[in-house]
Amino acid sequence: MAKKRFLFGMLIIVTIFAMTACSKSAGGTLIITDIPSRFNGKYVFLESDGVVNNSYDFLVGAGSFKLPDFTGKLPRISNGRVSVPMWIVIDDEREIARYNGNHTIRVSVMIYEKEELKDDLDYYNDDIAEILLNYISFTNGSAAVSFQDHYEIWE
Repeated sequence: MAKKRFLFGMLIIVTIFAMTACSKSAGGTLIITDIPSRFNGKYVFLESDGVVNNSYDFLVGAGSFKLPDFTGKLPRISNGRVSVPMWIVIDDEREIARYNGNHTIRVSVMIYEKEELKDDLDYYNDDIAEILLNYISFTNGSAAVSFQDHYEIWE
């Protein structure tokens, strides 16, 4: 009987640990709709302006993202919309985690021809368009906006 209690207790601990680990790795997304058809098939990278959490933390949006080399894969625009996983870069670029916070921030959306994100100054100059979206309110790391709500656009 004691052995069954021990195994049951261990099962509960493992279950709680697994649920906690999954919730920390889960993060939000920014959904952008009403994107003009000329951008279908292109790729998106996001970066927040300003600070998050009263520190130098900032947000990025990419399908995958790695530090310290700032590389990753970008999500693709399809049928005038894109869903971008959000990440928070923490502690002066020493750590990255999926973002699940509640902030209202300004975001720069850069559109590229290529899916691969590279830490290369020329790459950052290779965007085909940049859109500035003001006052996006994230709740639990997620938000939805229309491309038509842009503040500025450069092509």
